[in-house]
Amino acid sequence: MSRYLVYGISLIIPVLALWGCNFGLPSSMKSEVQHASELIEQKKFDQASKILTKVIESDPGDAKALYYAGMAAFGEHNYQLSADKLSASLNIDPSFSPAYSQRSLAYTRLGDQDNAIADINQAISLTPDVAKNYHRRAIIQLNSKEYSLALADLEKTQALDPKETPFFVHMNRAESYFGLKKYSQALADYDKAVKLAPPGNHDAYLRRALARARSGDFKGARLDCISFLKKYPEDPEAHALQGALHSIAGDDDKAAKDYLKAIQGAQAIWMAELTDFGADNSETVTNLIDVCLKVHKAQLASAILTSVESHRPLEPQEQYRLALANFAMKRPERAIALLNSCIAMSPDYVEPRVQLIRYYSLNGMDHKALDLQREAYAVAKSQGDRARVAEALIRRR
Repeated sequence: MSRYLVYGISLIIPVLALWGCNFGLPSSMKSEVQHASELIEQKKFDQASKILTKVIESDPGDAKALYYAGMAAFGEHNYQLSADKLSASLNIDPSFSPAYSQRSLAYTRLGDQDNAIADINQAISLTPDVAKNYHRRAIIQLNSKEYSLALADLEKTQALDPKETPFFVHMNRAESYFGLKKYSQALADYDKAVKLAPPGNHDAYLRRALARARSGDFKGARLDCISFLKKYPEDPEAHALQGALHSIAGDDDKAAKDYLKAIQGAQAIWMAELTDFGADNSETVTNLIDVCLKVHKAQLASAILTSVESHRPLEPQEQYRLALANFAMKRPERAIALLNSCIAMSPDYVEPRVQLIRYYSLNGMDHKALDLQREAYAVAKSQGDRARVAEALIRRR
């Protein structure tokens, strides 16, 4: 599951009382719909769905019941049904801003970023003073890696309502700065998030550990990993990070133990995320695969990515890692096909070219290697600080 979706989870169930609207229903129906809305607030989605189904059967044109049915379906992780119910509600009342806002969340979970952003923009145009909508748009922008736009919307969120889920606002601000590689600003927001975290939520510790590691504060990163692992002792990502930190410190024995714990937990965590979130979490997939490859578990890496591919097309960075796994398993033809696919999908992606250059050079195909070397250098040079890294990799062949 994408961390940006995690940090927006409290936004899913709105304060329904603030959106109390009157669709002119008979009093008995109003009572049933109101009861269903209260059940949704209590996260009793199945009970709410049963009540709303009966209401809608009696009156298919009940926009309010359809809206809450969409809410209940979302709570049960049935995102397509949620979008359908909310669409039906909007067909009856196209001016109801909360329905656009909620449907944008459903589209986000379905991976439909275009419709998600269109819906939240419509919600903002109808109700421009609702802080929650800007926060939701920021989450969509985070998922699209539009970090600067996300920061602007998070600033607007705080300006409109400083009390709007401050923990999640600070977490998402931190994630935005992290994405922009502004680690000192990210750390300032992670520090606030740690202090504001709801009981039992230790995510800020792990994210702050990553930011500290990126900024060179390895001691602080280890302390945050320890804090996180006290709450989640089997978390594979935390063990992977802690393994890397031990490796940096030169303690290879501890590093190996953490990497193995990361691998042992990877499949269970991955399957849970696959079930709950439709295999959308590309960042977590690549992190787990990197750990698998580091400890020479190429077959496990390949198995995880093959599982992902059965649910959705692989992202270029996932195809690249699958290629590395295939090289490790002595399947060069498959690896080369995957690397060429990466280049076709993402022409600015340097690393697949570097791997092909190495393979061609080692196998006596210098003419192919030279052509790709020129191409890789041209691409890398256009990418600023990545040029030196890519050039060094190419020269190391």
